[in-house]
Amino acid sequence: MKKKYKSKINMLQEIALKGLAEGKYDSVIKIINKIIEFRPKDASLFYNRALAYYGKKDYPHAIEDYSKTIRMDPKFEKAYNNRGLVYFEQGNYDWAIEDYNNALKINPKFDKAYYNLGVVYYIKGDNRNTLTYFAKAVKLNPNYDKAHYNLGVAYLEKGDFLTAIRHYSRAIACNSKNEHAFFNRGVAYSGIGKTKEAYKDYSNAISINDTYYKAYNNRGIILAKAGQNQLAHQDFSKAIACKNIDEKAFYNRGYVNKKRNQLDDAFKDFCEAMKLNSKSTNVKHAFQNFTQMSLSSDPTKKHVGLMYQYQGENKKDILKLSKKVQLTGDESYIIYNRGLVYYCHNENKESIASFTKVIEKDPNDDKAYNNRGTALFNGDAMKEAYKDFSTAIKINPENNKAFFNRGLLLCQKGALKDAIKDYMSALKLDPKSSVLHFNIALTHYYLGEPEEAVQFFTKAIRLKPRDDTAYNNRGVAYYNMGDMDQAIRNYEKAISLNPKTAKAYYNRGLVNAKNGNVTQSVNDFLLAMKLPKGIETFNMGVVYGFRRKK
Repeated sequence: MKKKYKSKINMLQEIALKGLAEGKYDSVIKIINKIIEFRPKDASLFYNRALAYYGKKDYPHAIEDYSKTIRMDPKFEKAYNNRGLVYFEQGNYDWAIEDYNNALKINPKFDKAYYNLGVVYYIKGDNRNTLTYFAKAVKLNPNYDKAHYNLGVAYLEKGDFLTAIRHYSRAIACNSKNEHAFFNRGVAYSGIGKTKEAYKDYSNAISINDTYYKAYNNRGIILAKAGQNQLAHQDFSKAIACKNIDEKAFYNRGYVNKKRNQLDDAFKDFCEAMKLNSKSTNVKHAFQNFTQMSLSSDPTKKHVGLMYQYQGENKKDILKLSKKVQLTGDESYIIYNRGLVYYCHNENKESIASFTKVIEKDPNDDKAYNNRGTALFNGDAMKEAYKDFSTAIKINPENNKAFFNRGLLLCQKGALKDAIKDYMSALKLDPKSSVLHFNIALTHYYLGEPEEAVQFFTKAIRLKPRDDTAYNNRGVAYYNMGDMDQAIRNYEKAISLNPKTAKAYYNRGLVNAKNGNVTQSVNDFLLAMKLPKGIETFNMGVVYGFRRKK
């Protein structure tokens, strides 16, 4: 009978391992849960279940299972290394370093742990340790293409182009399909003036990945400098067509259009560049150039209007330029842009009136509906705002701002599940928005779903690593899950990023109080009360209450 059960368990283990390889994580977790009932002290089972949780990005459960594995088998170096990977994904870099080093204490020839240390030190901006640990990884494994590639990245940033080229070449020799190695080697070649080699590498990167917008952009720059404006324009346009872009391709195409005397197109490109990144030095130059051209050669203010329309959230520049020009007239674009100016000046009534006129002229203008909805929302006209956001979405289902704004409104009304649906729709259209991830996390928390909240706060932190509020709120979510260690680590990270955040001190005080650390909790509450928006003093009574019960 025992042999029969043993045979079935072994068969289930094989199915689970196969499921891991195929990415069938939910079924793997179910199978391993069954096996654990028969083998509750088998560390490898908890390790494999952690792999499945990590695969489905359920980081809290992955950490829990890796930690159980380590408690059962303190010499399990892969568990330390993999728990370090989870901490890294959460943005907890110091904890990741600690785990990678623990793995190396057990196995000093663990090349992946050295590589992971190189990655985390690179993220922390420690170039010396980055180079040291990647070098140790390639010494142990000379064909470690990822380590060679990252050494190339580190040397490129250091300005050592020749050494960077050597490591990129080695990475390419190990993996000829690595388009990033070709691209970065092209950048290094450009750095030493070898334009032909750079052009060839950018072309190789594009042949591997025909949606590699940076390669199109950089090849376009080479062509533009060579006076090949038509070909450069084609490359910049291909870069823009890739969609997942930054402001550079629009900026560069704008200048090419200017050289070609295509001023309308140049204005539009500069506007898009400003919309994508108003803080870029290049974009600021484009804005200055744009403003100068608008004021000197655009008596109708048509291009000033375009600038407003394409600006998006860049209110400061709208206010700055609105002082220089008067947007008068009854053309739709002038009325629309006047509405934006009113909105930026917090004159909601006038803003609503302007967007209403635009809608009367063009009932299918989704941006006008969204902007009028925002002005209505600011004026607490919730019902009318909801209607406008919904109309904007109906006209244009890809209007991510309308989904986001309607989500905010629903959240304020307490319709949290509907709010999440709208946020998720916006997220599909704008997957790199840290604000969206943060708001989704917060809404899950309000719904009493702290595990989901942790996942989205973690994604928000990945996109915006210095967001102390996200760390603080992730700590609150962990607190509600009963994971005090993770809660206090997150509060400490929030404090390290912003020592003047009262909430993080207060929350750390709650954890210390719960753990019976009375002195530390009192200190935390005192620190919180000294800061702006400090915590109410009744919490001191809570702490002293714990003391009296002892």
